[in-house]
Formats: sequence, C-alpha cells, structure tokens
Amino acid sequence: MEAEHQQDGFIVATLAEAVALHPAATLFSPLTAGLDPHLATMACTLPIGDNNDTLLAATADGTRPGASTFAAVLAHDPFRRPAELLDQLQAAGFRGIANWPSVAPLAGELAAALDHSGFRFEEELALIRLAADAGMNTALVIHTREQMAAALEHPPGMLVITPGLSSPDAEQREKRSETVLAMAAEGRRAGAGSVNIHLHPGFKALQSATRPKGVGAIRHHSRS
Repeated sequence: MEAEHQQDGFIVATLAEAVALHPAATLFSPLTAGLDPHLATMACTLPIGDNNDTLLAATADGTRPGASTFAAVLAHDPFRRPAELLDQLQAAGFRGIANWPSVAPLAGELAAALDHSGFRFEEELALIRLAADAGMNTALVIHTREQMAAALEHPPGMLVITPGLSSPDAEQREKRSETVLAMAAEGRRAGAGSVNIHLHPGFKALQSATRPKGVGAIRHHSRS
C-alpha cells in the first residue's frame, strides 16, 4: 500500500502546496480544491467565479508553477478561445493542463442541458489534444468507457478516472468503485501510460481497495 501511495497525486488549492508536494503530480484548482468533493465534481455548473482567471492570477506575484503541476482548467471558457487560453497558461509558466472541473461525470437532464449549451466532454478532449500539440503535459479526467475509448485514440500523458457524483445508495457506490478499478486495469492494458483513479472521499471502497498494478491515484489534498 505504501508503494501505491508513492504514485499518488493531489488536487491542491495553492501553488505553494504544489511546490511542497513535488515531484507528485498536482492538479492546481484554487476554485474547487476547498469545496466538498461532491460539489467540486459539479463545479463546472456552479457560478463560483472565473476558474481560469483565478489560475492565471495565481502567478501574478511571480510564483512559477512546478514541472509536475497541471493547471486545472475549465475547458468551456466563455471569455477565452482555446488557443488564447493555452498561450496565456504557457506565458504564466504552466507546463501541464487538466480538464478539471469537468462535465465528464455528469449525466441525465443536467448533462443534456449542458450539452445543449455546448458544454461537452468532446470540447474538453479537443482542448487537451491542442495542449499536447503545443508541447504541454496533459491529464485527462474521464468517467465512462466511451470517454476512455476516445481518449486512447491519442493518449494523454495522464488518465484520471473519476467515479463521479457520490450516490446515497451504498450498492451503487460499490458498483461504481468496482467499475473504476476495472477501467483502470483496462487502461493500463491498452497502453494508456499513467493511469490514476480519482479518490473521491464519497466512495469509501476506493480508499481501501487494492489498485491494479501500476495504477496511481489523485487525492483531495486537504482531505488526504
């Protein structure tokens, strides 16, 4: 178990935390890291501020992101075109990017409404691929096997499989945890490179489960 934890990365609120945790991979997400993980998973739907502007502002004092830090971006930025956003992130010193918060785990009427408004996983995937073409390190958050299949057409540097929203139904949470672990093993067999599971605290089975060989995890730093 200790060897597994050496592969773990973290969702962090500050660049100082990211620097302190180096060389562990960190998703720098100042707007979501302090939220309850259930709300963080839904943060792309919450009117809580300009996610990407907050990321960029964090470097205004000259603080430079580390090599293992991924800017956790809202891909559906209403204020910046994808290429413009990537240029700004690189100018601010970010060498990595992740699609967090993400629409990937959302389903039902909420997902349908977001899809109608152009908030789609495909847009996130396109941004991550554009970032890879620009030479950035990439982490892609996914939730379903269909999303994983699309991701593996051009594998990101890091694949993060999230269990999604925590259900009040214990049996559903157990089944979802089993699915995440199975997907992680499938991703490793498919040659996805770095494969990680999102250790959402609402899914207790994932916290104690034995992970497939070579699979890491992304934890909420303030709740580790």
